[in-house]
Amino acid sequence: MSAPFAKAATMSAESLPESNPPAHKLKEDRSPAAILKLILSKFHISYIFLVLGGFAILLGYVSIAPPTDLPNWPLYKLNSRTWQMFEQWGQHVKPHHMRIITTTLQHIESRAMYILTYLNVPDYLHEAGEPLSCEDIKSKIDSRRGLDRVNLAFLCRILHASSHFGLLSSNSEDKYSLTPISEYLVSSHPKSLKHYVMLYSGDEALVISTSLSRSIFSGESGFKVTYRTELQDHLKEDQYFRDVYDAGLGDGSKLHAPAIIADYPLFASCRHICDIGGGVGRFLYEVLQYYLHGMNGTNFDLPDVIFNSK
Repeated sequence: MSAPFAKAATMSAESLPESNPPAHKLKEDRSPAAILKLILSKFHISYIFLVLGGFAILLGYVSIAPPTDLPNWPLYKLNSRTWQMFEQWGQHVKPHHMRIITTTLQHIESRAMYILTYLNVPDYLHEAGEPLSCEDIKSKIDSRRGLDRVNLAFLCRILHASSHFGLLSSNSEDKYSLTPISEYLVSSHPKSLKHYVMLYSGDEALVISTSLSRSIFSGESGFKVTYRTELQDHLKEDQYFRDVYDAGLGDGSKLHAPAIIADYPLFASCRHICDIGGGVGRFLYEVLQYYLHGMNGTNFDLPDVIFNSK
């Protein structure tokens, strides 16, 4: 070993703390600052964010009112801003490579949720009122779809993936039930987002998003690149997609309406409201339902849209 290296090694060894310090050095510092420092040293910063995030969730549950009522608006806004703050902090704490991996694979969870919704699995589990096996779910799907039967092995894989994502809950007998998340995919849920998922996670939305690699060069919308026609023209020709489109936008309006009503009290002074581009009229319906008396409404949109809202 060369002399310089030996010297460096000797200096490092000498600089190490004593493994068995004298007894007089073992006095504990019980000051509040020392205790807080000890707690922070024992818990990773992510655990602290988890605790604070749990508090934000609790605040959210307290502030959000039942489906038919308006939220406690000051607390609701505070909760929203708190969530945004924690999400921003979480992005800073999360390793950059994990953010890339998570973002890359998010479409898998979205598509699993779409398949569950498309096959009406949440509705079947809700109607059953008890956990169902993969075979039971397949039987219910096949009974509604006639000759168009699903593949059992592939269905079981979708259900297993959905359980991993927290969309379904599975027990030791490999039977599945709803979670608080998938309850929002049930048709009869007062805040159902079933049609919202069908619209924004469906086959049409997926195809349009994959067209971005061509749109960036052509300058045309992803929809026109894929379907060779504009969205409004396609909606006139495809009644199924027209229904999905209108119902999906309606789900979004139904979800956002209470917050908009609470944030805009001037609605109360109006005798007549006109919603320009109101689609099938879901938002206008929510406003009129809240005020009940003394207010009229007009929904203004394209003729085919108004016809489809009847």
